[in-house]
Amino acid sequence: MKNQAFLKNILFRRAPCHDRNPVAGNALFIILVVIILLAALTFTLSRMNAKSSGNISAEQAQMMAEHIMRAAFVYDTAIGNLISGHHCSENELNFKNNFTSQSYDNTNAPADGRCDLYNPAGAGLLYKAPDENDLDSDMAASAHYGDWVFNASQCVIGIGDEQGTCTDDSEADLLIILPYLRRDVCLAVNRLQHIDLYSNDAPEEDLTGLGFVGNFSNTDGAVGDVAPGENLVKKTTGCLKDSGGDWGGSYVFYHVIFPR
Repeated sequence: MKNQAFLKNILFRRAPCHDRNPVAGNALFIILVVIILLAALTFTLSRMNAKSSGNISAEQAQMMAEHIMRAAFVYDTAIGNLISGHHCSENELNFKNNFTSQSYDNTNAPADGRCDLYNPAGAGLLYKAPDENDLDSDMAASAHYGDWVFNASQCVIGIGDEQGTCTDDSEADLLIILPYLRRDVCLAVNRLQHIDLYSNDAPEEDLTGLGFVGNFSNTDGAVGDVAPGENLVKKTTGCLKDSGGDWGGSYVFYHVIFPR
């Protein structure tokens, strides 16, 4: 019995750790890492190709729309803080920056910078350019492409005190605008905001990009005052097809950051 046990121990014992081949284990680990990296690279390239070719899923369009809206909503809080905490008037709000093609230098703003959106003494925001993947690349050479636009020469019917025709300067709203949006992202914005289609497309309105420098002037009319745009009535946030404004024929995101 002792001999049998001795033979069994010899035949079936595990090899000591120093007898194993560490090279094989390392090689397997390296192969697994390479496979994971190639999969990640393939996924990234497929997303980039999909965006550049215009083919994105509904889920991707919704994620892009949500990102745009989150970026715009930041200005609501910032302006509220400047008005309530820094005692700025609506005419002193200053969007001056060194990034946009449009000038926003508001000479009405206090010299100490406390009413500046992009000044540490004010709201302390950092200007972040829109993601160009969200935009129609065919319009890359157009004015305001890739810029946030701030405008106070129109109003959205049903927002703030305005409930009718929007004919008075006191009814003009302060808007943040992103022109040249992709159509699929534009429609995703409207789905999230429960805005109905018009003729199987985004509602149509005229929108302008006059740079805000402290003046509210209802020179460019209302959003939602004509049949093609009536689905935008009472919508603080939305996307429209510009039918005759500064970005005619393109899709334009807007958000009311200061209703009046």
